[in-house]
Formats: sequence, C-alpha cells, structure tokens
Amino acid sequence: MKRFLNNFSQNFHIENLSGYFAAVTAIVSAYSLLFDPAFGDITPATLKERDWASIALYVFKVHSSFFGNPWIGLLFYVYVFFFMGRILEEDLGVPKFNMYLWLGAVQITAGAIFSLYVPLAVDSSLFYECLFLAVAYRFPDMQIFLFFVVPVRIKWLGFFVAGIMLYTRISYSMAAGSVFPLLGILVGLSNLFLFYGKDIWKDLRGNVRTQIKSPSTKDSSPTVHKCHICGITEKDDPQMDFRYCVDCTDQEYCERHLHDHQHVK
Repeated sequence: MKRFLNNFSQNFHIENLSGYFAAVTAIVSAYSLLFDPAFGDITPATLKERDWASIALYVFKVHSSFFGNPWIGLLFYVYVFFFMGRILEEDLGVPKFNMYLWLGAVQITAGAIFSLYVPLAVDSSLFYECLFLAVAYRFPDMQIFLFFVVPVRIKWLGFFVAGIMLYTRISYSMAAGSVFPLLGILVGLSNLFLFYGKDIWKDLRGNVRTQIKSPSTKDSSPTVHKCHICGITEKDDPQMDFRYCVDCTDQEYCERHLHDHQHVK
C-alpha cells in the first residue's frame, strides 16, 4: 500500500496544493457563514440524507472564531494554513506533501464519522493543528510574528497548541467519562506520526543518549560536520543529516536549519 501511494503521488500531484486547499476553505466556510450554517458539517442527518458534498468538504469548513467573530477566525486559519503549507511542501517535496494533505483529509473525515458513534471528538480543527505542529517540529527556531507584531519562535506556539489540545481532550474525557477523546488526538495527529515518526524517534533516542553519556567517555576525535546555526555535530546526533546551502558561502547546516536560516555570503 505504501509503495502504491508513493508511486501514485509521484505521478499525480499538484503544485502549491496548500494554496488550493486554502481557497476551497475560504469558499466553503464563507458559504456556510452566509447561506447555510449546516453545510460542511458531519451529523447523523448528513449521513442519513447522504449529503456527500458536506462529507467531502468537511475538512474545509472552519468552525473557530476570534474575539467572537467567525470571519476573523476564517481569515486567520486560511492565512496560517497557506503559509505553513508552503513551508511543509518545501520540506517534504510536492508529491509527499500532496499525500500528507489528502491522507490527513481522509483521516479527519473518517474520524469525524466515527465520532458520531464513539466519543473520539475528532473535528476539522485537528487537520489544521496537525499541519502547524509538523512545521513547529521541523523548524522549531523559525520566528513568526504573533498578531503581526510580536516575534515568537514557532516551537513555543507549538507547545501552546499541543497544551491546548491536551487540556481540551482531558476536559472532553472527564465530561464523557471515557478515554476515547484522548484517543482522538492519535487520529488527528496520525499524519504527523506517519510522515515524521521516524525522525521524532531518532530525536528522542539522540536526546536520551546525549543525557546518559558520561563526560569521561566523550570522544575527543575531531568532528567532520557542524551546523553553522546551532553547532550540533555528528557526535551529538549520529543520525542527523548535514547539508551545505547552495546560497551560502561554504556553510553547513543540520536538517533542522537547512531551510530556516539567513544566507551567509
């Protein structure tokens, strides 16, 4: 199955897919706000009436509002989705990013349908949060401007989003008297684990090895690779990949900072 999906995505993919997703999200959400509030929802009535349009477009409907205004929430989600999507597309490559979005849409939609029968509490917001957390994991030191004014490293916003997700799920679990809402996080973040689980596992193993390594046994041999930004070497993490940036003058970067640095001439 994985080979089939890889071959399919290599032959059938769309450039700048996040832009199209953002556009459809704006159209579907605006239509729901202006004409039909139930459009794009998955409910028992949706399934009974076989409203395939609402089911297919479920992940494209934004339910959040900012300061009580759903239009501000819509603009925020569309902007963040487009911006984060372009970053992740560059990191994964166009074919794999296409697979990331389509699989995520199918997983969230299926999870929302199952949530009608089991209290998984999967909703479309998890689709956007999974994308954001993937970028926060891959480029933790990237700065974004909160409210377009305050510079914040994205990793801190990632911790904040993850904390809100966990707090919300615990509240759901307590209200429902079930652990299923906590399992809903696994459904929502399954794409993150599917595409980056191996890297996350390598990072965890590397951190554990670094913490338990005795200073007396530290290798004194010279290093070959060193990141120009964070200074990590192949001794700190033997699994880390290092690359030279074509736009810099003889500067080497780890995979975390290869696409997130100021070019040095």
